[in-house]
This record gives sequence, C-alpha cells and structure tokens, in this order.
Amino acid sequence: LVLQSGGGTVTGYGLAAAQLMRIRAKNMKLTVCVEQVAASGGYMMCCTADRIVASPFAVLGSIGVISEVPNAYERLKKEGIEFQTVTAGKYKRTVTPTKKITKEDLKKSEEDIGEIFDLFKGFVAGQRPQVG
Repeated sequence: LVLQSGGGTVTGYGLAAAQLMRIRAKNMKLTVCVEQVAASGGYMMCCTADRIVASPFAVLGSIGVISEVPNAYERLKKEGIEFQTVTAGKYKRTVTPTKKITKEDLKKSEEDIGEIFDLFKGFVAGQRPQVG
C-alpha cells in the first residue's frame, strides 16, 4: 500500500486502520510505503503494517488529537442573532459555534479529547510495540 496522508478524522482513519488489520488477519503480509507523509491518522494506518518502507525525508508519526470549532457566539449576539438548540442528554452539545462555551463544556471536551488520545496511543503501542 502506498500511503500519503497528513491525517484527518478519528472515525475515518480508525475505520481505514481496521480494514488494513482485516488484511493481516487473513495472514496476508502488508507493507506500507510512505513517500512523503504519514502523520496522525495516516500514521495510525501505517502502524497496522508488517513492514513500513519510507523515503529518507518522509515524515512519519505525529500522534495527537485536535478539536477545533470556530466560535461565533459573541459576533452573533452583537448582530442580534440568537440560536436556540434543543438537546437530549447533558453533554449532547458542548463546544459549538453558536453558543457561549462554559467551563463545564470545555472540561468535558478536553476529557473527550484525552480519551481519544489515550486510545490512539494504545493503538499505536499495540501495533508497534518495538517503538514504545
């Protein structure tokens, strides 16, 4: 597999890595070749390989999780625009572009990101124990 990826969504790359693991589960050898970059989710996919071949200047790694949401709450408020959101469940909407973010919202979002990061690190460690 020739892989070129700077990463992306956790769900998308987690699914892609799971599909590559299915190849290995069928006792097929998997070699991943990286010419330029396999970072974050791309690295997650790389980790499923029996063998990784990379060009001398390729970038591999960058284990991390990021969540960015622009917040337009103050601007909308200034313009007289108010959003009403109805949810079921305390943490259904925490960090969104249209509401004032509370300390509790931010804390919950940070906890969620931390859990995903721990899963990511665990996945890499499980697939590439020699790296840890």
